[in-house]
Amino acid sequence: MDYSDYIKLFEKVKYRNATHRHRPLTICPSVFGGYDSYHKDGCLQGKPLFVGRAVNGWCALDDDCCVDEFLDRLHKCEQCGLGWVVGDGNWNNCRENGCPVASASDAIDGRMNYTPFWQMVRFICEVENYNYKDKWYKNIVWTNLYKASYALGGNPTDFYKEQIDLCNNILIEEIKMYQPCKIYFITEVNRRKNKQKRTWFCRENDICFKRVYDYLKKNKLDDRVVVLTRPEFHNLQKIWDNREDLDGNKLKNKI
Repeated sequence: MDYSDYIKLFEKVKYRNATHRHRPLTICPSVFGGYDSYHKDGCLQGKPLFVGRAVNGWCALDDDCCVDEFLDRLHKCEQCGLGWVVGDGNWNNCRENGCPVASASDAIDGRMNYTPFWQMVRFICEVENYNYKDKWYKNIVWTNLYKASYALGGNPTDFYKEQIDLCNNILIEEIKMYQPCKIYFITEVNRRKNKQKRTWFCRENDICFKRVYDYLKKNKLDDRVVVLTRPEFHNLQKIWDNREDLDGNKLKNKI
């Protein structure tokens, strides 16, 4: 994967953090849950890809971090796996890779127990009959629309225009690299109420991720796309029943 757009994003984040120290941004890459097994069987591609809006808290960037250190850290994050989502391994992979957060605390171990997003991901793995059983988190890829977000959590509401172009490019590169069997965008507000107000992953007449939209259409990958409302209210079945395709059309029960 070409990391030039990540480097450009890093430079933007470094500049922004120098002037907004009260709420620093961090950068989170895509993570393949089964990275540890990838080296054994080479099975990197063909997994379902789950896309959120932005990481809800991630390791902070040091003030004196340089580009080489950032890239090293990025590769370590990519390799940490997703065991921390369910508390599997107690952050061992992250510790071995030198993650300062994992080395200092287990405070956010087992995130699936209280985060609606990860509960939705597991629900989808079950309802789609991927037959991953308890190891679902080792058979998926996770990424976000916005790669830069607040280190302490929350969507980057005042730093999304600055990164949209770069994040479009990065997400397209991730789709090329992983060649997912399905792409789930768990990103939307209640689109059924207001189809013209799509502020995250958007339709053709919106500006945010138009380049990704065009790429999926051009390469005839839109039949692999499922777009869902954010599970803020824990009603996972209702969200699934109202899932849509890339153009906002409601999908049938069997896809």
